[in-house]
Amino acid sequence: LGREKVKTPAGEFATIKVRTFPKYEGVFMNKGEIFVWFTDDSRRIPVLMKSTIAIGSLVSTLRSMEQGKAISGL
Repeated sequence: LGREKVKTPAGEFATIKVRTFPKYEGVFMNKGEIFVWFTDDSRRIPVLMKSTIAIGSLVSTLRSMEQGKAISGL
């Protein structure tokens, strides 16, 4: 959908915004679209997610992260 700057408690990120249409049932039944913002780099870290579900809305925001050890052979 495009590129956007997103500010979270973990920092400000250049992101790529994508949209998906999952099919869940029950309380988390999707009522439309899910938007996810991934970092615009090779890591593609999800930093923000927004959706409407059967009981309201859902927002997930990256609050913190730690740099892990590199995996060799990738």
